[in-house]
Amino acid sequence: MKILVVIAMLLAGVPLARANEAKASKAWQAWIVPASLNADRTIRLIGGHVQLLPLLLQANDAIKAKSNTQKITLELDLPAGMSSLSTAGQFKVLKSESAPGQDGRQAWRYEVEAANADLIGPRTEWQTQNFYVQVPDSIPEAQSFVELRLNDGTTTQSWRWPLTITSLQPAARYPKQTTIGLWDYNYRCAVEAGTCDGIAAFLADSGVSFTEDAPAGAYLAAIKAHGIVSGGNTHHDLFYSSTARDEDAAGQLSTGGYAAAEDIIELPPGATIPGVKQLVEFARAGSGIATFDYEPAGWGGFGAKAVARFKREHHVSDADFKIFREYVAKHGDQSFKATDPLVSSLWKKWTAFRSAQVAGYVKRIHEAFKSQYPDGQLAVTPHRSFGADTIGTHAIGCDNSVIASHCDIIMPQIYSGYGGINVKLAMQYTAGWRQTLAERGDKAKLWPILLVRYAGAQPANSPQRLHQQILGALASGAQGFLLYFPGMMDAPYWQMLARTTEEISTYEEFYQQGQRVEGEYKADGMPMGRGQVILWPGYAQNVENQQWAMTAHRLDKKVLLTLFNLEEANDLVFRIDRPDMQVSQSQNVSAEGKQAWLVGPQQVGFVVIQEP
Repeated sequence: MKILVVIAMLLAGVPLARANEAKASKAWQAWIVPASLNADRTIRLIGGHVQLLPLLLQANDAIKAKSNTQKITLELDLPAGMSSLSTAGQFKVLKSESAPGQDGRQAWRYEVEAANADLIGPRTEWQTQNFYVQVPDSIPEAQSFVELRLNDGTTTQSWRWPLTITSLQPAARYPKQTTIGLWDYNYRCAVEAGTCDGIAAFLADSGVSFTEDAPAGAYLAAIKAHGIVSGGNTHHDLFYSSTARDEDAAGQLSTGGYAAAEDIIELPPGATIPGVKQLVEFARAGSGIATFDYEPAGWGGFGAKAVARFKREHHVSDADFKIFREYVAKHGDQSFKATDPLVSSLWKKWTAFRSAQVAGYVKRIHEAFKSQYPDGQLAVTPHRSFGADTIGTHAIGCDNSVIASHCDIIMPQIYSGYGGINVKLAMQYTAGWRQTLAERGDKAKLWPILLVRYAGAQPANSPQRLHQQILGALASGAQGFLLYFPGMMDAPYWQMLARTTEEISTYEEFYQQGQRVEGEYKADGMPMGRGQVILWPGYAQNVENQQWAMTAHRLDKKVLLTLFNLEEANDLVFRIDRPDMQVSQSQNVSAEGKQAWLVGPQQVGFVVIQEP
């Protein structure tokens, strides 16, 4: 998945004292994520469940110069009662064994072969080696750490991370209409039946009802047994066609990935569409859903047939198009900032053309998919851009919402960053998508992807801010959501998700079936203002009244007020000037008289009003 990568250094585990520490510390670095994001580097797990310890390694240039691959021994030292069930991921496991350690501890020793390309450290999220561990309900305080020992035949290093274990209270109620999903890179790697069943049970207890990818085998069987739906993810290279190669602005022909849109659009009815066979296979093998990640932008799509059609339809001369194309080839994702009148005008026309191309391409995929599997559902995750004339569409050079006209589920990468203003931004984008789909009459379900952490970034959305984004998206028109990516989630996140699952189940009928009526229930005296968030690829998005948000949904004779305090540390009082209000239910608020409710910082409050 292509996303904005924020380059930042992550905190590494501190090597234990060794005679060769000064020399060895420059050779290897190791991270157990998401412990690396915690200020105290603590690994935080849920007791009584199978969970994940994703490991990232980084080797220095001297080590990588020895060979394209490295043979190393990894020894995972765990507390008494905690065991490593299996390991899977980017490394090739050559041999594994376990042996007793001191004081009842147990060590698991793995001889692995790692490609240099997978030894790049915290700048990625999918190139991990994942240890699937069975966590006891508790551990002795003296053993509350995890240690990793590495030997590459020349140097030996060790890292130690503190460990805490807490409990998870499964949700008492589960939503019936709302999808709680994951865009996964880590859990799906498990292949052994016992490991898979433990993971599936943990995800189900946390509230998860959908995961975008579950490869056929033990993991797919396990999640289905626990009531979790698979998205049947189809890799973009399966859509490649050697006879319909796409081309970038610089004239570079694709060697993988999606076919040239115009080439597919021009195929005769009933022609074979690259990728559809695999979509059908994955959907049939899974839960009837096929998912793919398609993120078109204006700096792509320069195939010969598309260029010819663009020139013809928009009456563009060869000379003018040559100037435009050279500019895009040079500036790439910054092309939207062009000040030259010719380039700026053609970028706007190209954006509209590219959007139409994308719509036509996905339409052919959808038609072919449905012809082979009428009951199947097609799910697509695109960029966040929506609407013909929005700043985001102009920046990306394509209205990605057009894809929703030709699929059953649309999963835009909202990817809103950190803090209160980004909660409001996630709500703003979700509402924009919902309105755009409604105006076109699109029936696709809207499941935005929400951000836990940008790849390679030190900060992450806190569990509480993620909680607000989830409820904000649902209150703004989403019918479900996915979290990107669960490998960054430790115990506090899973506890939050289980609690949020219960709240969703309580109020989802208002969100999914209710009518928006904010105009009838206005909050008085709230802080006003405007903020800005700089979004990839470098445009400023305005956010109104970033300290708070409120939605109102009417269902039958009741109205749900959802009150968001987006302040970091200050209480907010939401006052509604409606003397006739009769409150029938409230949660996470303190009444300030009959018409006002106090909501704590970073909290979401609920008030249900009974109308006469």
